[in-house]
Amino acid sequence: MAFQLHIRQNIEAAGDHFGRDEVCRVDGSSVSVGSAPECTCRIDDPVFLGKHFTIDVTPADEAHILTPAPEAEIYLNDTPLTEPRHLYSGDVIRVGHWTLVFQRLYQQARRNRRFGLLGTAAKGFVALILISELLVVTVLPRWLYESTFWRQEVSRQRVARLLDQIARTNRKATDTDPMVAALRASIDAILAERSSYLSRYGSELSGSQHRVLYEELLQFKHLLQMAEEGRLIPDIPSVDLDSGVRAVLRANRAGDVDDRK
Repeated sequence: MAFQLHIRQNIEAAGDHFGRDEVCRVDGSSVSVGSAPECTCRIDDPVFLGKHFTIDVTPADEAHILTPAPEAEIYLNDTPLTEPRHLYSGDVIRVGHWTLVFQRLYQQARRNRRFGLLGTAAKGFVALILISELLVVTVLPRWLYESTFWRQEVSRQRVARLLDQIARTNRKATDTDPMVAALRASIDAILAERSSYLSRYGSELSGSQHRVLYEELLQFKHLLQMAEEGRLIPDIPSVDLDSGVRAVLRANRAGDVDDRK
């Protein structure tokens, strides 16, 4: 079972910092720590004996056994150590002003094929969700804006086209009737005001406001059509004078008959 020793010289090191070169990784079954050149983890300091302690891995249960040398001064978790002890991840070995933190290394469990497929599918699903959210956040508002813009633009163009059509038709008309001519002049002035208003504020109007303008122009168009057809003022109803005279005569005749009786 592989393990690591995080080594720190407490006088020179600061806090809990361990540098890259201060980690001793062991993949074998045992490690020896001391100042001797043959030690697996050599620390050149007088506080260490030639072989200060060893860490052995038992084949049966893969336990890690810390065994100090007979004359070695060593502490395990701030407790003096004189006999072999089991090591567990996070145990702190102290020799003089040196600290060695023991850390077991576990192999990553291999994933089976089904787990790999599920993981890939899950990642794909998450990616699809993220892409959908991105489209909703970026594309949808833009599409709604463009859709609203084009609807308003179509409404504006429809109003402008009808206004221009009525204005051209009204200017071409020649009427002898003073009242119809006055009506056309009044409508022409109103159309000029609507044209100026539409040119200035047309892009800011909503669909309902364009609809109000369009319906108003339709009323003007209908009124001018009635003027062209002579239906602006209805004809005076005819009076049957003969029928009135005959009624009076019949009434007088009936009165004479009554007097004779």
